[in-house]
Amino acid sequence: MGDEKTLGSRALETIAELWEATEPRVRWGKDRFAWWPGDFSVEVSAHKRIDGYVPETWMLRIRTGFLKDIPAENPKFIRLAAVNAPFCAPTFAWVYPTAEVWAQHGEAGTRPRLWLSNTAYITPDNIDWLPPFIAMMSIMQPINAQAQHENMSKVLGGVADMERPETLAGLDLDEVLWLAAQTFAPVGKEANRWIGTGEFESIVQQMGTTELSHGNADNGGLAIETSFGEDTAVIRLGTKLIHPELGAGLLATLQIPVFGGPQEIADECAGLNLLESMWTDDFPQLGCWHPEGSREGPEWPTFTTFVPNALYRPGLAYFVAAWMLRRARWFRQERYRSRTDKPIEAILRKRSAAD
Repeated sequence: MGDEKTLGSRALETIAELWEATEPRVRWGKDRFAWWPGDFSVEVSAHKRIDGYVPETWMLRIRTGFLKDIPAENPKFIRLAAVNAPFCAPTFAWVYPTAEVWAQHGEAGTRPRLWLSNTAYITPDNIDWLPPFIAMMSIMQPINAQAQHENMSKVLGGVADMERPETLAGLDLDEVLWLAAQTFAPVGKEANRWIGTGEFESIVQQMGTTELSHGNADNGGLAIETSFGEDTAVIRLGTKLIHPELGAGLLATLQIPVFGGPQEIADECAGLNLLESMWTDDFPQLGCWHPEGSREGPEWPTFTTFVPNALYRPGLAYFVAAWMLRRARWFRQERYRSRTDKPIEAILRKRSAAD
């Protein structure tokens, strides 16, 4: 890797050390490494923003192969991928090129792939804590790829995207693939570590009392509505969900007031997951976009992430909420630049009058 220590190289080394990614399972390159804990390749890379932006920023990207030869243009595939993702990908996203993107950029004579994705943006302020957190969230990629590929290839179509080097033939699965069962799940049986910390109330005081946002909180969670044109996007952090695999933890959702039919919203979510896997410059991809029923009835795009109990740290909920708030702003600016965000008080007053 060379002697010079950049933010990117420090992040990569931290992740490799936490995963115990060593020879012969790992291959290093410039600002990247590939790792095979099992049958699927995990690719980790760091990319520096090169336009002189301050503070210095590196995009950290973690991808695990999952399925290849997928029917990305098939409406049934698009819908099934969208509705299954939040249950099968609690800490990362399912990403694939949409039919439109593939038609423009896909290699002739080949079929697209679906991969698992996390991203993060590393700066001098977060280099000490964010890479370890990302490492533990994204370790669920190879764990779930190994456990889910047979069933998901039947449900979605395509085949398992296994590309293990011949030099690893006969090598058993790495013990890290049992981390969820041996570490996350036992801690998940304990009392939820976010309950009663006072963090939710503090977050609402900081983020939910502005001109564009209003919120409320208790010991077990929070809800913040933030202006999205003449409507509101809704951010929720909660502790009631018990994940079937990981147990207790922090469930965070962002719901966007863009409505449509099931197929339309599934298409939108696929495009959003792809966009977030490339570069947003602001917030990490630690979950996935998927359809969900709205307060109005029709489905709307929802982003969901789940942080296992074992990854609790003081102040983390604040960052999760801030990332959701930034994601809502990014969505509005990317998709609806012509809309002007109205003051939250006016939006809520109009809604109350309509009721």
